[in-house]
Amino acid sequence: MEDFFKSPLALFDRANEHVNEYRRIIEEIVPHFEYEEKIFVDEVTQENLYAIQISDDIDLLSIGCVAFDAISCLRSVMDQVVFAASCVIKKSDNPNRTKFPFGEAEHDARKQFEAVGKNRGAASGVPAELHNILMSFEPFKGGRYGLWEFNSIRNTGIHRVIAPSAVAVVRPVQFNNGVMGSIKFVNEWDSSKRQAFFLREKDNYFADISYQITGIDISFGASTELPGKSVLSALDHLSSITLEIIESVKHETKKIVEALP
Repeated sequence: MEDFFKSPLALFDRANEHVNEYRRIIEEIVPHFEYEEKIFVDEVTQENLYAIQISDDIDLLSIGCVAFDAISCLRSVMDQVVFAASCVIKKSDNPNRTKFPFGEAEHDARKQFEAVGKNRGAASGVPAELHNILMSFEPFKGGRYGLWEFNSIRNTGIHRVIAPSAVAVVRPVQFNNGVMGSIKFVNEWDSSKRQAFFLREKDNYFADISYQITGIDISFGASTELPGKSVLSALDHLSSITLEIIESVKHETKKIVEALP
């Protein structure tokens, strides 16, 4: 049985190499990003926008490629572990139409186990005994592990995956006339201008504030299913869940095989 799981385990190791490469970028390169602090006025809301202007010398696309590679590898591991388990249970070297189920809703994910193809005539090759263990990871929109969201990101253009965000500590210091300004923390990215907005201040409230930029992080862009979430934190989470999937499916497969006549 172990031979069939060598491929997903090897790919899992490769995926974590991408994750660690990304970690190195965040810990060793991103802190040295050159940026300029700026304040703009939103032409629509008339709010003051506090931002950092990222230098044009920073290759954000390459950073996005590393994150994209990590997500793609981890996502592929899920398909490979289902294939491996299907091989063992069916005693076949090449079962057809085995993949990890994904769907926008739970019933959509379960439909992946049904007949597939244009005429719905080709049966899924995932053994019925595996359906429940796979669905326990809630691979649908809003599932507690976020797998559907990661899957959707893998299908997103690389240039839309990431966005720099300023990690700032903002401390009100003085309020003119005792009136507190309307201040809202945000995480907004304008890719065309390479500007990361971290604070909105409503006009005409005249709050005197001071703030300190304590660092820069990379988050998922607004067009993804995980807008504003730290990419490194998300990659660590996805890696952990993927390992749990591998171990759970292997354990379930062993139980199924031992129960076979």
